[in-house]
Amino acid sequence: MYPSDYQMPPASNGLELDASVLNNVVVSKTSGCKDSSKDRQRNKYEKMVLK
Repeated sequence: MYPSDYQMPPASNGLELDASVLNNVVVSKTSGCKDSSKDRQRNKYEKMVLK
């Protein structure tokens, strides 16, 4: 998802041991369902905006 030259931000407060053991890879994922917006129920805020 990210360009190959993108610099990942370093994990804060990490030690060398942490970096060798933990997976600090950023994962991007969209929230919500993949269905069309017509098929899902809207929350009260969306209903107010779409009036």
